[in-house]
Amino acid sequence: MKAHFVFTFLLFSIVLLSCKKEGSGGSGKADLYEASELALLMRSMAAEQDSFKSNLLRGADSLVFPSSYIDLLEAKASEGMHIGEEYKAFANNFIAQMDSLKLSESSDLVSNHNLVVSNCVACHEMHCGGPIDRIEKLYIRN
Repeated sequence: MKAHFVFTFLLFSIVLLSCKKEGSGGSGKADLYEASELALLMRSMAAEQDSFKSNLLRGADSLVFPSSYIDLLEAKASEGMHIGEEYKAFANNFIAQMDSLKLSESSDLVSNHNLVVSNCVACHEMHCGGPIDRIEKLYIRN
């Protein structure tokens, strides 16, 4: 039994030590990712929209509408990411949809929320291929 344990431990150690971190370039140092202003803003927007969804589903008396989206056109993108007319069109459409969401009648909140989410998905499909699975979880399904 003891020999089996020692053998298993040695085998595990050899496998573990022979593994190399992918993308480390052999330097042994992990590459650190620093999120851009735009990436941080979109994470904040997703969190706000998720909170809005939860409150809407709970039937909260007063809804706090997401507000971080205001900086969508000014936030700096990740290095190498091109911010062109296509992105600006999606961003302006998103801002208009958020403004409409704020003015929605209670009976239209769910459908207008889902329109906002659809705009996010469309932008990420066309522009940057961001976390579409995460965004789709923001939909309110009937």
